[in-house]
Amino acid sequence: MWAYSPLEDTQHALCNDAQSWPSVRTTPRSPTATAKSPPTQHSPRWPSSHARAANDGTCSRSCLQSGIREMTAQLAILNKSAVALAADSAATVIVDGVKKIHQSNKLFVLREDKPVGIMVYGNAEFMGVPWATLINMYRSSATKNQNRKTREYVKDFLKFIKDAKICNSDAEIKNAAQLADSALYSVRMDVNANLRNRARDKGKPLTRRERNDLFESVIYRTLQIIEKTPPFRTVDSKQLGAIFEEVLPKANAVIDRILDDHAIYRRDRSKFSSVLRRISRGSIERQIMSRGHSGVVIAGFGEQEIFPTLVETKIDGFVAGALRTKRGAYYDIGRDGTQAAVVPFAQQEMVRRFMEGIDPAVHEYLVSLEDLVYRFSRTALNTISELTDMQEDALKKAAKKDVGEYLKGLRTFLRDEFWGPIVRVVAHLPQEDLATMAESLVSLTSLKRHVSSEEETVGGPVDVAVVSKGNGFIWVKSKADSLSAN
Repeated sequence: MWAYSPLEDTQHALCNDAQSWPSVRTTPRSPTATAKSPPTQHSPRWPSSHARAANDGTCSRSCLQSGIREMTAQLAILNKSAVALAADSAATVIVDGVKKIHQSNKLFVLREDKPVGIMVYGNAEFMGVPWATLINMYRSSATKNQNRKTREYVKDFLKFIKDAKICNSDAEIKNAAQLADSALYSVRMDVNANLRNRARDKGKPLTRRERNDLFESVIYRTLQIIEKTPPFRTVDSKQLGAIFEEVLPKANAVIDRILDDHAIYRRDRSKFSSVLRRISRGSIERQIMSRGHSGVVIAGFGEQEIFPTLVETKIDGFVAGALRTKRGAYYDIGRDGTQAAVVPFAQQEMVRRFMEGIDPAVHEYLVSLEDLVYRFSRTALNTISELTDMQEDALKKAAKKDVGEYLKGLRTFLRDEFWGPIVRVVAHLPQEDLATMAESLVSLTSLKRHVSSEEETVGGPVDVAVVSKGNGFIWVKSKADSLSAN
């Protein structure tokens, strides 16, 4: 079995097992649409700028909760001999509303005496404490116990964070408030994106009634997604209720501003306020990662592991005495049948271009063909006779099925002709080539950001390490070495 795993950023995905904040889009915009000229009737849909930002790993103001956000490109490449880890160095610091780009360490040795490494992306701090500090504290305090598997290192590290006593009840309330604020800001973003897209499609501004109805549609669908997501089992519901009571005044003030900004009808304000409060509470108690979460990737070899293992964990602070965590990617080379894996984290569009031969935004554009096929067929058939509601439904189902078959064939083509052959070669690469490939793909993302109009959220020196059973954690390239050499 061969594995290439672009980790879909589910900030804009509608899924029950949401890993990140869900975003509801009812009308993605057309690439050719403008405010003055509506799209042609059969133009495919282009993903919204909000959706593309989510996929890029960029974030809203509310996700910069600590002032430091590592909008990064990281990569792990595994085969039976080793795992190569690479990470860029850019960290965005917000000071009085001004963005500054500084260098930051994101790749570390987890244990000096063990073949295990750790990478961190997303929020550079946990409950106000830099991850670099926590990792150094763990490394200094770790006992000499022999962890048989990499998963045991993960459990040991998470237990250390829980027991470190780095926050009090006030910090937990502050974190809960930030989670609720991030959720409400995300709803505002989603509503605004849908309003812009609907206005473009219509070719003129929406009426107040249309805006009100669209607002209602977005918030109810968001709530539905949240309430289908399971809660954190370790959260104390009574303690959570008390914390939410502390958060509620600020949440209510934000909700009032949102309702005012969108000129919601007075008769609907109470109902919509209730929905938004439920969204706020759900964002705290349920297994949905906010845009301010951190991703922790631990990879290497346990004492009983001949081949490498990679475990990703998403962490979103403490609330009600519980550590908010969610498992991400997991690869167990050799034992689960996987011979090799290429796993990008955070900003991964250039890795996906290299591996798949297609940009993620273009892929999303192709997915919108379902709407194109349906509208084209409907227009053609309406020239013969007006369609009944039953015929409309049948046409929609047929379009969905046909496009689904097309996309299934596209995925097979990409696997057979693009990423599949690459991963089969990766399975046999020597360790130095694994390191070169990992560094090159991270550097490619940095170069693309540098020469395009996009914000340079990836950049600086690329740290590269190789972890093997025999040699342990070996730095191939490190900022610290570069600085000492100069």
